[in-house]
Amino acid sequence: MSETYPLSLPADGAITAIRLVKRRAQAAHENAFTLAEDIYDYPGRQWVAQVSLRRMSAAEAKVWSAFFARLDGRVGTFLLGSQLKAQPNGNPAGTPRVKGAGQKGGELLTDGWTPDAPLVLAAGDHIQIGSGLAARLYEVKEDVSADAIGEATLKLWPRLYFAHADDEPIVTEDAKGLFRLDQSDDSSDETRRKWIDGVSFTAKSVIDAP
Repeated sequence: MSETYPLSLPADGAITAIRLVKRRAQAAHENAFTLAEDIYDYPGRQWVAQVSLRRMSAAEAKVWSAFFARLDGRVGTFLLGSQLKAQPNGNPAGTPRVKGAGQKGGELLTDGWTPDAPLVLAAGDHIQIGSGLAARLYEVKEDVSADAIGEATLKLWPRLYFAHADDEPIVTEDAKGLFRLDQSDDSSDETRRKWIDGVSFTAKSVIDAP
């Protein structure tokens, strides 16, 4: 029987840190004579997660070993979010949703907020749009307030690579996105000493449409 993805991370409190790094597809060329730079900015944007696990017992290590085995390297996916940004700095009043199908790019029109609510999201807040294989994690780039009819335009990082459905709920607390391991090999088969000393792994957010 094949696995059903995405998986949830083991809920054993073993994660000590999750660092989310913004990866950008960019290049630079420096003129050898003037030292002037040409910057080439391509559309690619992606989260890179660096996850650290605490020292654990042999029994706890087996749980994580099984988790990595179920992922089967880069085949499987799992849900992951930022520990530091689980709660928004804004006050997301209302029941926010995507307003209109077919939206891609760096901005998203939303509705369902409480009309005229100030600062429903603050710059740096994380949100989740979609669930399961369609779950994507975004960061709000500017403070957002709702207008008189409860609409708001969000400027997001990374860009919307595929269009979420009209009326898709927007998750503003404990937001997560879809990730997969950055390597085919993992620490699950390493020595017991390695597990006891602590393990870390790297993952990248899934960009393509489900």
